[in-house]
Amino acid sequence: ALHVEPLAKWGTLQFRAGAIMASPDEFVMTVHGIGGHGAVPEKCVDPIAVAAEIIKAYQGIARRTVGAMNPCVVSVCSVHAGNCPNVIPETAYLEGTVRSLDPNTRKKIAAELQNCAETIAKAMGGSCEFTYRPLYPPTMNTPAMNQLVRNAAKKLSCVKKTEELEFSSLAGDDFAYFAERVPACYFRLGVGDETHNNPIHSPDFFANENALPIGTAV
Repeated sequence: ALHVEPLAKWGTLQFRAGAIMASPDEFVMTVHGIGGHGAVPEKCVDPIAVAAEIIKAYQGIARRTVGAMNPCVVSVCSVHAGNCPNVIPETAYLEGTVRSLDPNTRKKIAAELQNCAETIAKAMGGSCEFTYRPLYPPTMNTPAMNQLVRNAAKKLSCVKKTEELEFSSLAGDDFAYFAERVPACYFRLGVGDETHNNPIHSPDFFANENALPIGTAV
């Protein structure tokens, strides 16, 4: 499989043996409190305040639970609560993503996220419903297959450069399911040029289509 990479100039191919991408899991939670008037917060359990403490705690989970030598990411990406400026709501809703590169880290983070959210909510007088959604596994390149594709690329005059990625990406791809079952290589096809270098998923994303026949040729 191949994926466009606008941060690499067209004519460039990027490879990485082993894990090239992470498992992109998701979590959702509902924080329950006691709603009421914003003028008397002492009579309420503010789920927004509880959610804020959970988010704050989550910022340190990757470092504290896993350590700097094992890349992973925990990001709260969606928060919804309340619809009135002077009313403390009863609930707050949070959603986020977790990225990791190995199964043990994946399980450890999932357990820690749930424990952290439920413990904080209880300590502040509320409660929390937490759901973890495991998606696909890390995308693993078989070293021999990876080398086979690199060798094929080097035989083509249209390929100007091949390079080894220094780090795995914490993005994810469901091609990982194929790579679990058969020898696989997932590589990146440079589609950038001198005037366009915006990343994928950017509103200014642009792909120089001169690159597309190169991917086909490889």
